[in-house]
Amino acid sequence: MEPNVLYLSVSPLMNFNSLGVMGLKEFYTLYASKDLATQFFPDELDRVEKPIRDLLQQLRGGHVVGYDFAREAATDGRVILKVIQHVE
Repeated sequence: MEPNVLYLSVSPLMNFNSLGVMGLKEFYTLYASKDLATQFFPDELDRVEKPIRDLLQQLRGGHVVGYDFAREAATDGRVILKVIQHVE
């Protein structure tokens, strides 16, 4: 069966109330569109890639049998993380 090809993206989540910003967090998610992939500097991706790999191993089960990871060159020396989700 063909694997699902996904791309890592980082999105800021900002909480507001009537007084202004209450907080800011970064959320990491996977999209099937390469257009939505975040372009990381290599040292930034070095910092987050292993924890993401470890977390995704917990998402095995059902039809998902595993993951592979590949860095792809983007622009200006940046890279994106391609996540290959194997299913059966």
